[in-house]
Amino acid sequence: STKEMGEGSRHDTLNDIWGNTNYRKFIAMGSLLPKKLWNAIIQCEKHNEQHEIFCGVIPDMNKAEWTTMINQWENNKSKPDPYVIETIFQSQAAIRLELVAAECASLSVNEMESMQPSPSAFISSGLDIKEAQQGLSFEVHKLKSSSTDTQKANVKHCQLALQKRLAGFCSIQTLHMPEVAALLLSDSRVNPDTPETSPLYLPHELLLTSCSLSLNSNLAIVEAKLHFAQVTDSLAELRHALSVFAHLKSYKIREVWGQ
Repeated sequence: STKEMGEGSRHDTLNDIWGNTNYRKFIAMGSLLPKKLWNAIIQCEKHNEQHEIFCGVIPDMNKAEWTTMINQWENNKSKPDPYVIETIFQSQAAIRLELVAAECASLSVNEMESMQPSPSAFISSGLDIKEAQQGLSFEVHKLKSSSTDTQKANVKHCQLALQKRLAGFCSIQTLHMPEVAALLLSDSRVNPDTPETSPLYLPHELLLTSCSLSLNSNLAIVEAKLHFAQVTDSLAELRHALSVFAHLKSYKIREVWGQ
């Protein structure tokens, strides 16, 4: 074992092992490279066949435009890179700003003097509470009989804070959706001890009920836009995570192979 050798003997032994390994790799190239070449020829034919099938379903106009972009970029790297995917989307914050700006432009002087929250603020508050409910439900399900008193106390504090937010949301909801008050009184899921399970009755939840006839269509449109923005933000985060993972994987293969 090299652990029992002196410093000089260990150094020489490791050099001999590495030298022998490199020598065997060098000798094996005579049989390895022809195998790689033959495999590359087979893969090249397969890729060409798949490329022809893919190009066969693309309109000629798009193929000509793509070919022009490729040629311009290969001749001048300052041109836009056609291989870079440009993702243009509106975030949830941008959608909220757009909705608030539209509401401010459409409000009259009397409406601006009233203290009633706007539809976008109301729906945004509901979506935030919905997200908080999901997070709290996860924490409640993690509690076990062996959980510490501190963990249980933290969950209780979160439930109390969420219950206060729900109370404020319900008071605003009676202004925008007065038909929900009767539903909340008859719903068995409404429990102050478990605010994470309390229904919010957002506009999309009323579309299949009789209350949908009196539902303000503007609220449903605002909710749909904000839901779409939430999905867009989630996909952007997922895309970023996958891009980072792909970059780290390619960097590891290129720079730290064999370590």
